[in-house]
Amino acid sequence: MKILLVRVDRIGDLVLTTPLIRSLALSGHYVDALVRASTKDVLLQNPFIVERFTLEEIVPQFPKNWMLLAKWIRSRAYDAIILPYANPKALLFASFLSGVKLRVAMWSGIWGRLTFHKCLRSGVKKGRRHLSDMILDCARVLDISTHGMRPDFFLSDAEKNAARKEMEERFFGLKIVGIHPGCSGNTCNLHSKEYGELALKLIEMKNIAVVGTGIASETHLFEAWPLKVLNHSRFYNACGKWTLRELAARMSTFSIMVAVGTGPLHIANALELKTVSPFCAFPALSAVVWGNPTPKSIAISPHAEYCLLRRKHTYTHCDFGGQISVDDIFSAVINCMGTSCKKTDA
Repeated sequence: MKILLVRVDRIGDLVLTTPLIRSLALSGHYVDALVRASTKDVLLQNPFIVERFTLEEIVPQFPKNWMLLAKWIRSRAYDAIILPYANPKALLFASFLSGVKLRVAMWSGIWGRLTFHKCLRSGVKKGRRHLSDMILDCARVLDISTHGMRPDFFLSDAEKNAARKEMEERFFGLKIVGIHPGCSGNTCNLHSKEYGELALKLIEMKNIAVVGTGIASETHLFEAWPLKVLNHSRFYNACGKWTLRELAARMSTFSIMVAVGTGPLHIANALELKTVSPFCAFPALSAVVWGNPTPKSIAISPHAEYCLLRRKHTYTHCDFGGQISVDDIFSAVINCMGTSCKKTDA
């Protein structure tokens, strides 16, 4: 079959959709992907994609001009459309009028049924399995074999070599800990100040270097970090300085990454990089669903009762209410890295 997979939301969500793409391709199907311009580089070098298209180039004013998307899909003569996240609902309308007979949608609600899609429930609210596995249901409903739930993020040799050279020049012989303090508001998170305190504890270890990461709009987060960290020779603030692919390539040289359930965490999963992550214990937001299952990665959560009671009264994200400490994160990082980390004499 010639399949169009549509995923037009965030970077991390597209990364977690790559096991579905791989399963479709390895089962002998032709797979195109329609994504956002801001996320398309996730699929660069991916051998399981035939063509990548961006929503911005196909329908510049989407969702307003969604009929143009329907016409474009019709012109490509696809056998099937898969919408792992069928939002906004204009995607369902375009799919419905595309002429494609086999159409699968997850998270589609009443509009998915009204537009005659094969509608799937994710089960995310129960929090019993990883999101990548939930998304693979889009293959299972079509009787297509699945091929594992680890995400893909393919890097070229040139990208990896450039990253290795840069990091060796900065921190030769040191273990590198990446800290990504931001999350775009999509999950509970510690205050950036606490990540700064973690960095301070880490650079007191003589064989550890720290790299701060983030997008350009998150540079303000580092204003809360101690000057002793920001001015230290074993700290590099890369926030806003690397492209997505440059970040991924440099992450491949790290010993460990500290991040909540956001894009870099899922890229770390693809790279089999160990991570330490603060996570809400509420089922739909837990590490079971959004975490990094790479061996020895650690997720730290408040007591389940705290998260359940808090969510019962307000469904907003929080800063863990002091239930997760800097010492908790620091100990987990050191445990993940092994016992060879030694404190400086100073």
